[in-house]
Amino acid sequence: MADKTVVLRSNDGSKVQVKYVEMEDGTYAQASAPAPGIEGASASGGYFAITPNDSADLASPAQWIYCPTGGELRIAGPDGTPQTFSVAAQGVVDLTPIPAHRVYSAGTTITGLIGGKLS
Repeated sequence: MADKTVVLRSNDGSKVQVKYVEMEDGTYAQASAPAPGIEGASASGGYFAITPNDSADLASPAQWIYCPTGGELRIAGPDGTPQTFSVAAQGVVDLTPIPAHRVYSAGTTITGLIGGKLS
């Protein structure tokens, strides 16, 4: 099994490392979230860990969501309309035009999500 470390970098150059551990079934689980002491790592800054929840909005809308694996990502924008994205592989879902206000647990199969805002 091979662990992965992902470096996220914002437009202002600040960066944070997030570690993912490979599980026995070949999927990856987030081993560490961006620490609040790292510049840009809080919900009011640039990066924040996302815990999907069917009944609560995110503390801060996400303009992008990093997905460590492929799968389904179900979100709601400001108007509350659910949308599902099929993510083929590890990558970033750009939500700049319509930020995610909620990430649903029902319908989201990806774990270890990181959300962010653009500077």
